[in-house]
Amino acid sequence: MKTLTTFLAASGVKVTQAGEWTFVTLGPPENAIWKFTLPGHAAHPAAVRSTIVNENRIVSIRLAALCEAARRSCDRMMAESRRLNERMREHMQKAGLTH
Repeated sequence: MKTLTTFLAASGVKVTQAGEWTFVTLGPPENAIWKFTLPGHAAHPAAVRSTIVNENRIVSIRLAALCEAARRSCDRMMAESRRLNERMREHMQKAGLTH
């Protein structure tokens, strides 16, 4: 998995922070959002990659993660990531980006 430092050195990426997360948004061809926990997050250190897949105008979001915290904290982080991804997918549908 890539590290936050790798993205911060790259051009053409959008980096934002919210709560205990740093978000890195990559456009085509990767079409992904990387989420990195900040110190203080229960699952820190961890990274989650959400890849947006649009097949026949049906959007799905695939998750991949690396979490070095306790299993319970990592499981909660993944559940949180799934909820965030579902909201993102719903937003994309409402915006007319998918069917």
